[in-house]
Order: sequence, then C-alpha cells, then structure tokens
Amino acid sequence: EKIRAVITPRFKYLRNYTDDRPFMQPTYKDGWEVSKKFRKMMAAGEMNEVQMIFFDPDGKEPEELYDLSKDPHEINNLAKDPKYAKQLAKHRAYLAEWIKKTGDKGQEPESDIGLLCALKRWGNKCVNPEYDRVRHLLGGKAAPSNNKKKKK
Repeated sequence: EKIRAVITPRFKYLRNYTDDRPFMQPTYKDGWEVSKKFRKMMAAGEMNEVQMIFFDPDGKEPEELYDLSKDPHEINNLAKDPKYAKQLAKHRAYLAEWIKKTGDKGQEPESDIGLLCALKRWGNKCVNPEYDRVRHLLGGKAAPSNNKKKKK
C-alpha cells in the first residue's frame, strides 16, 4: 500500500498510488475480529454506500481531498469538485515539495530482495501483483497469488 497525506489546518489531502486496490485488500489484519466482522457485514449486504467504499473491487480514488471543518469524518471527497481545484493544486504542491525535500523512498518500487523477504516469510498470503515479479525465484515454495484485479 502506498498512500501519502498532507494535512493543513482545514484540509486533508491523500494521494493513493495503488488505486487499483481496495482499502480492505488482504493484509495481516485479516485475522482480527473487526476485519472478520466487516467482511461478514459486507457479504451480507449490511453496509451502507459509504462503508462499501472500503471494499470496492475497482479500487480507490487516486486522490482525496476533505474539508475537515465541514466534514470531520472525511466522507465527502472533494478532489473532483471544481470549486476546490485551487485547494487540490495547493495540496498537490505541498506533497511534491515534501517528497523532494525528504527524498521519500516510497517513490521507488519495492526492491526484489524486499519482496523476496516478505514472500519467504508470508508465502501465499502475499497476494499483491508485485510479488508475481519474484515468486518464481523461490522455486515453487510460494503459491501464485491468483490476483487478477482489473486496472482502472
């Protein structure tokens, strides 16, 4: 998962770099009771439209912008609203400046060795497509991901 955020006194901006994946993609939290409950509620149709955003198989929006003074629970994404284009541009610039200033290492893809280390430890629990790049190097010791998510 690669997400970066900028929070100013009034706004919160999120840049979702892996927007082809849902928020509730498989993770170490799958065994937690709260995660199990969410998945049961989703399967039973017991979630509202806002809650279902976390399970959208098409992934998440690449950018999110929230007016925290009007929407403290971050429900209404304003990133596509023309009235907020200036704020969106300003927050994009803040993020770009931070990335440049800090040398954010998250701008590079995960190294093959990093992927292999995780794959050796977690095996077929590593379902994200980037693992397919190195899966063959373990000589069949890790099952294929079977992850056929469609790109936006």
